[in-house]
Amino acid sequence: MPELPSRVHAALYADDLVLWCTEEHATTATYRMQLALEKVAAWTDNWCVTINRDKTTATLFTLSAKVQPGRLTLGDTPLKFEDQQTYLGVTYDKRMTWQHHIMNAEAKARRKLNIMRKLAGSQWGANEKILKTVYQGTVRPHLEYGSSSWMTAAKTHLQTLEIVQNQAMRIITGAMKTTPIDKMQQAYLHSAREENAKRWYKTSSTSAFQTTK
Repeated sequence: MPELPSRVHAALYADDLVLWCTEEHATTATYRMQLALEKVAAWTDNWCVTINRDKTTATLFTLSAKVQPGRLTLGDTPLKFEDQQTYLGVTYDKRMTWQHHIMNAEAKARRKLNIMRKLAGSQWGANEKILKTVYQGTVRPHLEYGSSSWMTAAKTHLQTLEIVQNQAMRIITGAMKTTPIDKMQQAYLHSAREENAKRWYKTSSTSAFQTTK
């Protein structure tokens, strides 16, 4: 990778490359990003590396509806601005609400939840241990993948995932719909998102303390 302009960062995994820049003003961020794109284009040409420019897109992350994206080009190809980007399975929307990512995670988890329903049965179905294993291996990963990124989402969004987990608890334990959630809570179903949040806040607090010492 070429040396990028100041305040422009890059992450590369296999053949997926992402560039980002954080600035107070969108015009400044656009300027720095354009410089970075020019360096990347020159580097790829020099090393005979091909970039699929039609699939290369940009997103302006901002809470303001008034701020409009500028113009970015990769070589002679103008980049299309999208409302969201997906990198390594995590979808980032331009307002960082995480709604789209959580909706996708919920849909995937529910499809796996249907497998659990088919396996469960009071007389012939799989026992609690097997259902727990199926949950941990097929449903839970969708509910918690990348949670260290999107744990700041609104409670209304996170609640959709909690509903799926609660349904899984009912399937595993065989509890009726009228059974209170707190009566079904079991250690192996405690949300890993909560543990990630605790670790994140602990790390952040430690870093802040060290900075202000």
